[in-house]
Amino acid sequence: MSKRIRKNSIAKEYRQAVFFLFLLLMTFSGAKASDYDTSVFNPLLRKMKLYSDSLRNSYNQKSRFLYNDSFKIALREFVETQGSFEVDADSINTVMFKRSPDKKVRAITWLIADNAGNYQSFGVIQYKNKKEIDNFWLSEKLGREKKELENIDLPSSEWTGGLIYQILEFKYKRKIRYLIMTFHGLDTKINRKTLDVMTIDDDGVVFGLPVFLRYEDDQDPDYRVLFNYSDQATMTLRYDAEMKLIVFDKLVPAAGFISGLDEFLIPDGTYSAYKPRRKGKWLRLEDFGKYIDLEK
Repeated sequence: MSKRIRKNSIAKEYRQAVFFLFLLLMTFSGAKASDYDTSVFNPLLRKMKLYSDSLRNSYNQKSRFLYNDSFKIALREFVETQGSFEVDADSINTVMFKRSPDKKVRAITWLIADNAGNYQSFGVIQYKNKKEIDNFWLSEKLGREKKELENIDLPSSEWTGGLIYQILEFKYKRKIRYLIMTFHGLDTKINRKTLDVMTIDDDGVVFGLPVFLRYEDDQDPDYRVLFNYSDQATMTLRYDAEMKLIVFDKLVPAAGFISGLDEFLIPDGTYSAYKPRRKGKWLRLEDFGKYIDLEK
């Protein structure tokens, strides 16, 4: 073998060694999803979609809950696989996958109904903690009175439940917190939307924070705000980035019904809002306005 050929061979081996070293460094240095072969997730995503579609659409209650168990097993495998945090799951349209604007949090939540029309919710919160991804599984606990729920914080084991459909970060006492908005189809008569706060640290997830002022000098702010309303109605609760407000429908009893019964509450065509204040507080604005174009 000539010296020139051998020299080229050594150079080629050197380049290959450098390339494999680069791959190893990427593997152990918090690589992004684009650094992984995302196709390895496709079989698992197909399995998750099959189970999630079945737990939603099956006519048999026992089968729905069995599919739900299978989905949770597949989801656990997915979230615990390295690189999955950056993998989108748009094909699974019966489960809500929602990211925070800062890309540090992903909430995965879903609902399942029994034959009586009562809903139960499930979920997991993924948190990008430096180079690690922490997974915090949620366990729903219903039964508390609305007034009590608006005045306490709750661990992930006593979550109020629902589909988390919007997440917004803000600062409170120099820490990042997350405003979350959820929808829950409680039963055949009542739906619920919730405005809540999620705090995440190494110890887990805590829901609720005394930041929702009912009026300017409120010394006892709500920890969260719950809106119960008729199952036959549609209610708006969302953050409007242009107005920098949390806008929501005002609820009143339907014509001919007395107040005090959540199942008869419907939007009256006007809106209220929560406005950001100093120190991470949110001030309620009543009679915010009529005929707001919320599509802008």
